[in-house]
Amino acid sequence: MTVTFHVLWVLCALGAVALAAAPGRAPWIAMIAVGLGLAAGIWWLGPRDVPAVEWVGLTVCAIAATRLARLTSVRAMVVAAFVAGVLSAVWMSILRVAGLPFWAAVAIAAAPPMVAAYLTPTRPRFAPAIVRDEALLITMTLGLIVAAAPRIVEGWRSAVLLNIQDSSRTLVLPAWTVALAVFAMSAGGVYSLWRRG
Repeated sequence: MTVTFHVLWVLCALGAVALAAAPGRAPWIAMIAVGLGLAAGIWWLGPRDVPAVEWVGLTVCAIAATRLARLTSVRAMVVAAFVAGVLSAVWMSILRVAGLPFWAAVAIAAAPPMVAAYLTPTRPRFAPAIVRDEALLITMTLGLIVAAAPRIVEGWRSAVLLNIQDSSRTLVLPAWTVALAVFAMSAGGVYSLWRRG
């Protein structure tokens, strides 16, 4: 189990809930869309297949960015709920690869987005707008990380293999990695201040 596998697991768990939690519509419409997405995803993936990590990350990032930019209509909210169901199916397949039985994996993967789809429109205090926006921002960021991670890891491994000179030297963390982490944390802090202010 690689780091990419675990980040994909977190993306599916958080993304399914964040995309299913959309206010202003009847909860049964969102729950049906999540259920249809889950069924379509289970049919598409099969018993233990996990889709290409890059496509999952890019799709989730695009849908989360659309929801975050408020460029959505009622149809787009239903599409987001459907994608939440498909993410639940990907999450279910990851749980199956980890060794869970089919029905347990389906129950674990389907319950959180279904609950979010039901409680967000019926109880506004369940997921206020600021919490939904921050969850979508985290989901969008994780989608980009998941989309880029396989290529970065592959490049890192090849660079390490090409630069092996002395086995006593340790690997030093590159400056761009530290700069990227500082930028991501700073951008998150500025966004939180902007949304609250």
